[in-house]
Amino acid sequence: MRAFRAVMAILLFICLLPLMSMAVAEFVAQVNGCKLDLTGAHPCIVGGRDIGHDLLTLGMMGYFLFATMPAVAGIVVLWVLVELIAFVRRRAA
Repeated sequence: MRAFRAVMAILLFICLLPLMSMAVAEFVAQVNGCKLDLTGAHPCIVGGRDIGHDLLTLGMMGYFLFATMPAVAGIVVLWVLVELIAFVRRRAA
């Protein structure tokens, strides 16, 4: 059961990476006072380097959520079902 939980947690983490990349892009932009929107790259100088395009790329990764959210829903449903079955079996034994 531990291996199953570990696999489910890893799959869930991988599926939520696009959301995390969007959050990181927004955080970096906010901390450095940069403008971040998905219409195009805006100049954002951090440490003497323009990271505006990199922030845009991180932000655009959020569109992968449209592909991964159905997987997240399936993983959560499967995980809950397996945990419920394991719980019922433990109570019956």
